[in-house]
Formats: sequence, structure tokens, C-alpha cells
Amino acid sequence: MEIVKRYFSDIRTCLHGIWGGLGMHAGMSNQVGRFVQKGRLLLVAGSASIIAGGILSACLPGITATLTSSSASLPVGQSVTLVATLNKAIPATYDLLIVNPAAKDILKACNGVLTCSTTTSLSSPGAESFEAVVGTSSGQQVQLVSQAVTVTWVAPSTTVPGTPTNLSASATGSTTATVSWSAPSSNGGSGITGYVIGVDTSTTTDVQRICLGDCSTAPQTPSFSSTVAFATSYNLGSLSSSTAYSIYVAAVNAVGEGSAAGPQSFTTSSPPAVSVSPSSAYETEAVTISGSDFGATQGSGYVDFVDNGTSWGAPGDAATFTIVSWSDTQVVFDVPTPSGQDGESTEWQVAPGTTATIAVTNSSGKTSPSVQLAILSLGTDYTYSMAAAYDQHSGPSNYTTDEGSLASGTTVQVLCQGIGDFVGGSDVWDELANGWWVPDHEVTTPNFNTYSSPIPQCAGFSSMAHPSDPWTSGATGWDVSWPNCSGSNSSLAGSLPPVPSSGEIAIVGVNEYPANIPPGQNPCMAAEGTWASSASSYGLYALVAWDSGSNMSYYNYGFYSAVADYNQAVASGLHSSMWWLDFESGDPMTASTAGNIELLQGFANGLASRGVGVGIYSNSSDWSSLTGNSTAIPLPEWFAGYPVQGKQTSCSAAYSIYGSSTVQFTGGPVWLWQWSSQPSYGGDNWDDDLAC
Repeated sequence: MEIVKRYFSDIRTCLHGIWGGLGMHAGMSNQVGRFVQKGRLLLVAGSASIIAGGILSACLPGITATLTSSSASLPVGQSVTLVATLNKAIPATYDLLIVNPAAKDILKACNGVLTCSTTTSLSSPGAESFEAVVGTSSGQQVQLVSQAVTVTWVAPSTTVPGTPTNLSASATGSTTATVSWSAPSSNGGSGITGYVIGVDTSTTTDVQRICLGDCSTAPQTPSFSSTVAFATSYNLGSLSSSTAYSIYVAAVNAVGEGSAAGPQSFTTSSPPAVSVSPSSAYETEAVTISGSDFGATQGSGYVDFVDNGTSWGAPGDAATFTIVSWSDTQVVFDVPTPSGQDGESTEWQVAPGTTATIAVTNSSGKTSPSVQLAILSLGTDYTYSMAAAYDQHSGPSNYTTDEGSLASGTTVQVLCQGIGDFVGGSDVWDELANGWWVPDHEVTTPNFNTYSSPIPQCAGFSSMAHPSDPWTSGATGWDVSWPNCSGSNSSLAGSLPPVPSSGEIAIVGVNEYPANIPPGQNPCMAAEGTWASSASSYGLYALVAWDSGSNMSYYNYGFYSAVADYNQAVASGLHSSMWWLDFESGDPMTASTAGNIELLQGFANGLASRGVGVGIYSNSSDWSSLTGNSTAIPLPEWFAGYPVQGKQTSCSAAYSIYGSSTVQFTGGPVWLWQWSSQPSYGGDNWDDDLAC
């Protein structure tokens, strides 16, 4: 307000003489006072010529002012530069001003200069006029007005966004990839609302389009396959393996979809090899899926088993499905048996003669390639006729419930034929379609002492899949069992070796002898399993023994003893893809080498039926006395050596100490050497092992 007062006072001083000379009365000065009100400069249209012609010549003769602008028209929001210039210097008592008469604003005041500049803008479309003015520095009174300059602000023109930058795309697996990019340098005058990812492959006709954010102004044909939250990166899934893809990315604003960046190309990797064993199976039979990246534990992973329109195993499936064991490279499950709900016990069941599709999904949501399994019929293709009446039992033992008798001539269906034996020989059993069993020597077959084609044989050593060696040559470690318990029948582990590291050997025995016949469970198996669990590939072993009081066949006794050992280990939380059979003369055996081989075969097939690898632990002396030096069982070998001096670091030492015929006796490869070094030999109190 002080500035306004000084303006009014000074202009009155200068104008009194001028207006008097022009015949104007003194009251005219009061009219000039109206030009300046409330701190704003007030110029009326008629006053400019009076001030320019009268005041200029009277107060500042010869002074002129000009005003220029950097643009006469520009978009809303952008600034214009205004420059006021004097033709010559003015007294220090005067200022050079840039004003907006319509808004009654002084935009800039400069003292003691010939040029004064400022910038201004409008937030909405319209035009503004500006002038350059000279006034006294003491009172800021108006003395000169330049020619007016008009600037027009117009609404900006909007277009589609520019092209995104820094586009990258790369495969992260056989069915997945990741894409990322940066915003374009221009949004086209309107904020970006979304991005469109185009996924193209030569194997499809249309480009798959994915929207990130709001893509409503983008073309809707072809339609978007999915819409997700706004982002500048995206993880692609459900891609085809071993396939080349091209990726494009375009930005979207309120006008539409801009030009796309790309193509950025990548090729998905080949899927990991996945296999299933056996390739055909019956209800309840254990099946093994081998591959990679299944996960060390099941967690939220699952097996998706689909047959005859029914799905088992996946989340939400109500049909009963059993996972036997789970590791990163192997998953074992049982072919599902009929199940249902609300009293429908056979609502869901596999259909013989169909093919099931199987895939493994790990905890991270990654799904393996699918494999197929042929579902077999339980003996419907093969029939036997009973030669004489015989008791029918619910399992391969007289200790089970007697289910009645089969009359002579009764026709029965069987799953497979057991060991071919003479009539009156060992009690070899065959499984019936209803789950019951009958002995082989009471069945009429074309030839009593050999297998009868086309009846399939029960699995033998020659048909067993050999496992992969889980240990690296030179690795060392220990094996423990019931002797390491803290006391007789104690469930607490006593003195144990140091906790093994990831790459070391750790093997745990699951049964014991002579506490029970057949061998009973190792009471501290669970505690010893905890000790072994830090090893990335720990193993398990079971003692092979025969109960002379049993009237079962050697084969079946071994088969079901091994299955019982396996189930005991699983119930205790122990899962291993590699099992060993401890085959030594100190344990009860049959009266013949043929019987021992049959017993061992039953044990081996019992474990193999659970989907695990099987090896033999023994020594050359016991092997000779128990099998007659048979080389017909070429399974991996764990050589049981005698105490030796110091710690062993190479299996070549075993061949030097014992000789090759002593070390290698089964006909299979030697994987481990138990070289047990006792304190008297400078060693420890445990059984030491070395990987060959």
C-alpha cells in the first residue's frame, strides 16, 4: 500500500504543472489517483495517450520503452519470456516495470537497467496482454507505457505415447520367461495408463496380448489373454519348451496404444528328462517318477495323476492318493485304489486298459513334463485251474485269516507267476485278482517246474532297474544301526560319529538281529535318521534273514519282510532313494544256496517295488558260502572289509589289501568300501565308509 501511496503522490506532483498548462483544473489529479488502487497498477484505455504524450514529454523527454515476448502462442502450462527495453538510461529515481494491465499486476520491477525480463504462464487456455512502464523509484509512479504485447495460451495437442525403452526378455526355464522395460521418453501429453505385451511365435497364428494396467483405449482385437496390475516387468508362464518367442511392448494412454518396442527374442530350454518306472502297473503298485527339480521335500508339491477322466493328487482332488516318498530327483507313489465319498467307495478308480497321464509340480509351482502309465488289469488275461482243494488265505502266510477252501478245478485269475519250482517244492505263492494268494505247486500249469508262457513272471533280478550312484568318489562317512543305540531296546542313540556334512556318507540300519525273528525294527532308527539327515544323499540298509518256522516261500518271505522294513522307515520319517541289503552268514539263512538266492531276490524285489535303488552289503567269504559265488545278481556292491590301519582315501587300496576277487564278488560295480578302523589301529569307534 506504501508503493501505491508514493505512486499517487509523485504523479500528482508531475501532473499539476502539465494539467494546469493544458487548462485542466487541479481536481484532475484526483482522477489519476484512481489509476492505482489496492497495490495494483490501474491503466485505463484513454489514459495511455495522455500519459505517453503529456507525461513523457513533460517529465522524461526522449525516453521510449519497448516490450517483446519469446512466443505469441504456446501450450497451456508453458512459460513465455517477456523482455522490456529502454532506449536510454533513466534517472535512478525511476524503475523499468513489466505489467499486466488487465490483471492489475506488476510482474517485474527493475532499477538502474536498460533491460528487464520475466516469465509467466497460464494454466488454462486464454490470452493476456503485457506492457513495459517507467516510473519513479521513490514512488513507483507511472510515467511511460510501451506498445502492448499479447500472448495466447492454447490447449496442448495429445498423441499416443512414444516407444518404451530398455526392452529385455529372456527364458528362465523350459516353460517360463521374464520381460522388463522402461517408460517411453514421451507420454504423448497424457499419462500412461498401461502397457501391452505381445508374445509371438511362429507356431501360432495370432500374437498373444497381455495387458498390464488399463488398456481400454488400446485395440481390443485380438482380445487380451489376461490383464494384470500396472508394472514395467512381467513373468511369462505356460510357454512351450524348446520354442523361439518374440516379445513386443507398447505403452497406452488416454489417446490409445503407441508404437511397440521389439522384437526381443529368446528360446525356451528343453524340458528336463522325466521317466516313469514301471511303464505299466496295477492298482496299489508303487510307481517311480524320475527327473529333476522336484524339490528336496514335498512341501506344497503334488503329483497330478489323471486317468479315465478322474484326477488324483492335485490340490482339491478328493480321490485318495498316496505319496510314498519324495526327493529332488525321484517321487514314488501308489497307483490309486478305488475310493469315494458319501458311501460311494468305488466312485473314483483307475480303469484297466487305459493310459494315465502323470506330472509333478514342486512347491514353487513349476510343473514337470507329463509322462504316461499304462493301467494293467489284475490278472484278467491269465487263468489257473486248481489241481486239488486248497485253503484260501488273505495273504501269503498261514498266520493270516483262513478265507475258506478252493474246490478242485476252480478257475482263478493271477497277477504273475512266482519262482518256477518242482511240485512239492517250496511254497511259492501267486496273487489272485481279489488280493488273495494260492501256492504255485497246487496250481495246474503246463510245466510245473518252469514258468508258463504267456503268464508274466514276478519281477526278478534281471528285470530290476539299476539305481544311480548318489555318492562322489572319494567321499567318506559312517554307517550306524542298532549297536549304536544307548542301550538294549533303547530308542535313544548312543555314541554317534560327527554329524555328516552335505557331501559325506551317512547310512542307517532300519532293523535289528537277533532281538527278533524276523528281524525287528532298530529302536533308535529315528534318532539316527536325524543324525544322517544333514547329508544330501543318505542311505538305509536292512538285514536279510530267514525264519525257519515260516511256511512261506523264501521269495515271498523276503519280499514282504523288505516291504515291512521299508514301511517302518517311512513311518519314522526316513526316506532314501538308495537301500542296501546286509547279506551275511551270521544271520539265519536257508539250508541251500538256491534258497538263499531266492530269499535275497525276494528282499531285493520287495524294496524295488517301493521305487528305491537296491545294493548288496557283504564280503567275499559270506557271499561264497551263501550263494556259491553267484554272479547272477549284478547289483551295486558295498564291500565289507576288515579293520585296516589308518584312514583310507582311495578304493584302490582295498584292491591292494584284499585282491580284486575279494573286493568284487557280486558281479555288480563296487560303490562303497566299509574299511572300519578301530582305536587299536589308530582309528575311531565307528564303521567308516569310503565311496569308490
